[in-house]
Parts: sequence; structure tokens; C-alpha cells
Amino acid sequence: MKTLLKIIAISCLGLNISACKPEFKILHPHIIYYGDSLCTENYSPNKLTATQRLGIPENCKYGRPMRDIAEISSNYTLAFLAMGTNDARLGVSIEAFSLHLNDLLSNTSATVVCVLPNIVSRINTSAVRAEMANQCVNIIDPQKECDVGPRFVDGLHYTEKDHVGMASCIQKAMTAFDNDELL
Repeated sequence: MKTLLKIIAISCLGLNISACKPEFKILHPHIIYYGDSLCTENYSPNKLTATQRLGIPENCKYGRPMRDIAEISSNYTLAFLAMGTNDARLGVSIEAFSLHLNDLLSNTSATVVCVLPNIVSRINTSAVRAEMANQCVNIIDPQKECDVGPRFVDGLHYTEKDHVGMASCIQKAMTAFDNDELL
């Protein structure tokens, strides 16, 4: 058994085999992605998340509501804010959510792209989606624009296909930013 583990470990270091997760490299240090569990893990084994595919630094934490984000750092020129599902799940009032979102958006020099929470059957995200759509100038709606399910069996998380779709939408926003098309 020890020999088999050594072979797998050695193979993962030097060869591209299906049991190994590809290496993640930061290619865009001027961009940050704030999120929850949707960017912490790809629920397809050994696959990269959307942000990892694009080489974007991420500040993602499983189960985190937006209220746990103290600020959108001005050290980045472009920031993605993909939050809201856990706020709805935890019963954060829409007033508190709205005030905190406004504070985050008003106190950064970064261009912010809000990624609307997905519409899911287990959590009513309609109020936080509407509030983000109301306050955010630049928006990505993953289900409408990115061919995102979510397709994982729990109905909340992303599979390989979801991450590929999300990466495509993030890339479009990055291109729009590079072309001075975002506000």
C-alpha cells in the first residue's frame, strides 16, 4: 500500500493523470473574487473551480454570508462579489444585507462585478438577488448568462460543467473591464 501511495504522489508531481488536480497559478493578481462555497471547491473530483481556471486570486469561505466581508480591498482594480445565498439561508434581514452591500460598494476604489446568487429550491434568494441587481452596476447572473445549474446533487453547488460556464462569464467580465466597458 505504501508503494502505491508513493507512486501516486510521484505521478501527481510530474505527470498529468486523472487522479491529480491540475496546478493553480495566479495569472491576474489585480483581480479578487469574494465568495462562499461555490468557489471553494469543484464538486467534480480533481477539477479546478472557475476562478482557479482563470488564475484569479480568491477570498472564498464555505458557508460565509456577505456580512462577514469587512471590505472590498482597493488593492485590486477588479473585484467579483459572489455572495448572498448564505445571507438568505441564515435569515439576515434584507435591510441589513442592503446596508452592508451599500457600504462595501461605496468604500472601495475597485470596479465591482456582483455575481447574483443562484435561484435554488431549498433557499429563497429572490430578495438578495433583487437587492444586488438594484445596487450593483455590473452584474453576472450565472443561471441566465453562464449555463450554470447548479447541477450537483444537493441542488446548491457546482459541478465541472457549472465551473466551465462560470469561468466563461467571469472571462467576459474581465474582457469588458480591460476594454473600459464596466462602470
